[in-house]
Amino acid sequence: MSWDKAYVNCGVAKVDGRIVRVYKDYASYTTICPPGKPVDARWSGDGVVVTLENGKVVKFSSQTNYRYF
Repeated sequence: MSWDKAYVNCGVAKVDGRIVRVYKDYASYTTICPPGKPVDARWSGDGVVVTLENGKVVKFSSQTNYRYF
């Protein structure tokens, strides 16, 4: 499964404490919970790339599927 195109087209991901908010439009978002404390989150193609406090990088291809780089 992959991100709904509305999220990809909006292209906004923000770190909020231990979660990342991924926006569908200016008021609607869903959250993802990375396996560690996030310090940065950005869209890269059709996935959200999250940099963790320990230096590891995780790419979320959907709200629940991710892999380490």
